[in-house]
Amino acid sequence: MNIHVIPNGLDLSKWEFKDRKHGPNILYVGEISHKKGPMLLMNAFHHLLVCQYQKRWKGAKDPYHLWIAGQFKDPRFEFYVKHYIMQTKMEEYVHLQGYVKDLPALHDTMNYAILTSPWESQNLGIMEAMASGIKPLIHWFPGAETIYPKTYLWNDFTQLKFLVSESPYNSKEYRNYIEDRYSMKNMIKKIGEVMEVKK
Repeated sequence: MNIHVIPNGLDLSKWEFKDRKHGPNILYVGEISHKKGPMLLMNAFHHLLVCQYQKRWKGAKDPYHLWIAGQFKDPRFEFYVKHYIMQTKMEEYVHLQGYVKDLPALHDTMNYAILTSPWESQNLGIMEAMASGIKPLIHWFPGAETIYPKTYLWNDFTQLKFLVSESPYNSKEYRNYIEDRYSMKNMIKKIGEVMEVKK
């Protein structure tokens, strides 16, 4: 039996490209559950804030802000996240948006999109952000290097800081990567090729 794996495709017409740069706004998109690594998300963002205030490197002039667009799927994680925010005094910097209907509008003010899942297939939230020209900050889950360039991945907070403040920012590159590899047009073409093989 022949098995063909075709990745998720993205309709690029729904995601307006904008040329962006380093800045203070970090976006998380997705449910908040054990599958998405909420504890790593909180710790990673807190580390960025602490390092910024300690002036260990030249980051954004304005304080970093984390915008969380997603619903809690487990009350235990809701309790944890809100408790962590309070204990670390990050109420001013973490914004719980809940479900966001107009995600392209939220993209308009974002500089980065972060992913902290311990495992993923592709993660559409990251793909959508990249299609909009937003720089991805992808935790190196198993197999991530087969989906995204290694230059977008981080294993520890030192690497994350480098991606946020030091490494080049290239909006067109992010858009082109999704367009070349994961556009809906290309995925439909691949489906057609598989169907031809099976005839």
